Amino acid sequence: MNRVMNIAFFEMMDKAGEINDELKKYDAVSAESIQQFCKKTFVKNNLSTLFIKSKNE
Repeated sequence: MNRVMNIAFFEMMDKAGEINDELKKYDAVSAESIQQFCKKTFVKNNLSTLFIKSKNE
């Protein structure tokens, strides 16, 4: 079923021919490039904190 959903998704995006290249794109990403992206993105000044309190507080 998952394969059928992927095919339908690519077809819906009018990119059915690219479905066979999907794994190549994943393989092209290195662990180092993910770490570099995370170091730039997940920094303290980009942080948002949500405090949830009960009605009694």
